[in-house]
Amino acid sequence: MRRCFRTATGQEKITEFRDYSPIDHTVAIAYQNGTGSGPAELAGCRYRLHFGEYYQTSRWNKAVIENMLELVAIEKEQYKLEGELGIDVLRAMIWDFIKQAQCSWSSLNVRLTDEGRAETKDQARTRANDYRERRSNDSRLNSRKHQKFVRRRDGVKLVLQESELLSLSNLDRAKYQRAKDVLDKLGVEGQSSEEESDSEPGVLKVTVPHYRRRVVTEMMKDLDLHVKEVTDSVARQSGKRILPRPTHIRQRIERKSERTVRKGLPRSLYHHRFLARLPVAVLEDLKIDNKEITGFDQWALAMQADSDSDEDI
Repeated sequence: MRRCFRTATGQEKITEFRDYSPIDHTVAIAYQNGTGSGPAELAGCRYRLHFGEYYQTSRWNKAVIENMLELVAIEKEQYKLEGELGIDVLRAMIWDFIKQAQCSWSSLNVRLTDEGRAETKDQARTRANDYRERRSNDSRLNSRKHQKFVRRRDGVKLVLQESELLSLSNLDRAKYQRAKDVLDKLGVEGQSSEEESDSEPGVLKVTVPHYRRRVVTEMMKDLDLHVKEVTDSVARQSGKRILPRPTHIRQRIERKSERTVRKGLPRSLYHHRFLARLPVAVLEDLKIDNKEITGFDQWALAMQADSDSDEDI
């Protein structure tokens, strides 16, 4: 197995990847999102590993491992090797080799630039600072998405609990229950992103996930509006003091967020044109849930029949 891994990567030792050149992070991310080619489709990349951020869950590396397993089978036949290891065991062994190799590669202070030259200390420092800044931005984005999800989840839960006090009609109760069901399926990852504006301090640019059905955005906007009204109303009726909340100016922009794709959603929550453009392998990797959300499809068609138009994706 070690010999096979060394042959595939072109390195003499798994723990010495000083001269190794992994696939560019943007190429791996494009393949992850279904917008770029995979290892087998790019010349010279069949066994080329991805060592960037999230490499341990990278779809690119999973494809490379499958290619390496084919190489293992060929070598086993060629050298008449005896013994039989399960496919899962072989995958685990290759993953372990990848982790060792990535650790060796990432521990080096100096890497090769795109031009093939060793980077200077200043370049290494800049790269490290850029990486920390990206991680910091990602952390802030994820924190805002989590806060948004919790606020919506707690708000709609309160509305449903206080439905009698609020004198909600059966129609309104069904609307909030439908929104809760959609929210639960989306989770934190399925929320829109709020990015700070460099040119406008205090302004958050709101971008919706590119894979999400557009009518969901309208549902969440309506939910936010009514949850705030109901939360304030319940607080007033209970005698609680309503404290002013720190606010940001939020601007919804046309650009769609393409940071991640939420897997395992019901088919009705994905933009159907997004799904139509994906290769079969990527579709399978999404692990789409074919169960319907009660009443959602009928409501979506009634509210916004053209929500999946060409202009929306």
